[in-house]
Amino acid sequence: MSSSPSAFGGAFAAAFASALCFTCGCGGGQTGDEQTGDAGSLLQELRGTAARVVASGSLPNSASQDGWDFGWKFYHEEARPDQNAFFSPYSISTALAMLVAGAGGETKSEIDSALSFSNDDGPAFHEARNAVARALEARNHQGSESQQPQALRVSNDLWLETQYRPAPAFLDTLSAYYGAGVFLAPFVSDPEASRRAINQQVARETEQLIPEILPEGSIDPLVRFVLTNALYFKARWGNEFDKEQTRNEPFVSAAGTSTVPMMHATFETRYFAGPDYQALALPYFGNELELVAIMPAEGSFEAYVSQLDAEGVSTAIGSLATKNLALGFPKFELTSEVPLKERLQALGMRQAFQDDADFDQQLGPNIYISDAFHQATLSLDEQGTEASAATAEVGRDVSLPPPPIPVVFDHPFVFFIRDVQSNALLFVGHFAKP
Repeated sequence: MSSSPSAFGGAFAAAFASALCFTCGCGGGQTGDEQTGDAGSLLQELRGTAARVVASGSLPNSASQDGWDFGWKFYHEEARPDQNAFFSPYSISTALAMLVAGAGGETKSEIDSALSFSNDDGPAFHEARNAVARALEARNHQGSESQQPQALRVSNDLWLETQYRPAPAFLDTLSAYYGAGVFLAPFVSDPEASRRAINQQVARETEQLIPEILPEGSIDPLVRFVLTNALYFKARWGNEFDKEQTRNEPFVSAAGTSTVPMMHATFETRYFAGPDYQALALPYFGNELELVAIMPAEGSFEAYVSQLDAEGVSTAIGSLATKNLALGFPKFELTSEVPLKERLQALGMRQAFQDDADFDQQLGPNIYISDAFHQATLSLDEQGTEASAATAEVGRDVSLPPPPIPVVFDHPFVFFIRDVQSNALLFVGHFAKP
């Protein structure tokens, strides 16, 4: 195996991409059909033999729990208390779930441990992820008189060097449980054109929010495949904020006091105030998805998040109860690039990035991951949220409600976006400074 670096790329903010490389070529396999569009004659799509599996089983399931555990474990690797943070545990874990289908031995064990993957065996592991994915597909709404438009799109793609073919069982798993398209790309003869074509597709799948998931130089002639996941989310609040009430107000961070556009509204939502933190849920229209924010007591953010874990966040959610709030919440945007390879290695996923990686049975000999990238974007305003990673009727009493509780998120807070039914953890971040 050559020690020269190749490329494994990923995008979070609605996209994750990875590329594995090895030094010898493989022939044979399926024939392809020429694709048109931005890729033009560059790419061909393979026709898979496995139809997408119909989802079955209850939600939440093991895949939901795995993603929940991984998301908060990864948060501690990625987030720095004095800097803003944002990433998609769902995008990362989906891409690695597809990759683990081709792994064996210690390589698979390390991926399972790093990603908090459960011990579900064989098809059960992928069936659980398919059930969550199918549930998320149902969150897409065109919009009507009674329903606001909502988008939650997940796209999985596998890009193969034209002469390279993994085992048919690997391709069938990706097709049956992840709906992944399989494309041929001339990594050997034209790596830069292949990189541009992959970036173009991810950009389309994320509404141009992730224009370049694979940076220059990330694809070279040693690359044999790139695995991408793109996640795009756009939804309106169940209770929108009045733009006329947004005004610049103080926000106290570790660096001092600055100003932030603070949105204001009075409505009923689920809320909890304890001695150490305040938490609230902001449902999106239809109550299928929600943003949950947890604001520790002023001056305690670093100490609070240092001990934050999946169980603690679940406890916070369980404490929420419907209250009438006079809410102040920041309007902000975030963009992040995650050094994914470094983060995964810190979590114990090491052999997959070395030339002794065990992908032999499904992907062939001499395959390893050379790099990993993740990007994420978020825009949160009075109307709702748009994010890439590349995420109702309100019952009211006829009697007068109690006076609204004044709540202002004016110092650092953690937030996440989840699917309510499946508990899939889509996005995680914290807002530390304007």
